[in-house]
Amino acid sequence: MKNKTILVALKYFKGELNPFDASALECALSLNPKQVIALAMAPLSVEQQLKDISRLGVRCVLVSDKAYAGSDTIVTSRILAKAINKLNPDVVFCGRQSVDGDTAQVPPMLAKQLGFDIKTKVISCEQACCTLRSGEKVDLKDKTIYTFEKFCTLRFPSIFSKVGMVEILSNNDLNFSEDSVGLKGSPT
Repeated sequence: MKNKTILVALKYFKGELNPFDASALECALSLNPKQVIALAMAPLSVEQQLKDISRLGVRCVLVSDKAYAGSDTIVTSRILAKAINKLNPDVVFCGRQSVDGDTAQVPPMLAKQLGFDIKTKVISCEQACCTLRSGEKVDLKDKTIYTFEKFCTLRFPSIFSKVGMVEILSNNDLNFSEDSVGLKGSPT
């Protein structure tokens, strides 16, 4: 994984990082790739939490726009897919589900939107080989989304680490019509 970029999709709920996503981020960091990108779609208030994550040496990107408020899982997956295409990672890691919605719908929708394969329910990952809950072992492959169970804890940053910047992607960058996002654009 030394020459690969892993993007980890993060979800925050009430200021807390989703524990499934924290597990995915820890696995990405443990693989020592060329770059880890943490991508969150959230209000601007999450910027501070991403700054904390940046201390782990992670490139942090926040997708945030008032027009996106109230987006359902379908619209969320469209917005995230467009942002992921802009960032062009080799591999995408996601938590299996979020603790607030508990639907586990966004990762498979993302895979469909991106044209990626998907492997679900990773319970361990070492040296670019993941074990799924079924017992199957799979090698990490490009253009694949992997969803992670809660099986490890995100490390703390070093006391010597520096806070990085958080890149903000708004609708000015992603160019959705305002009728196709947020509550207006959400069919559910």
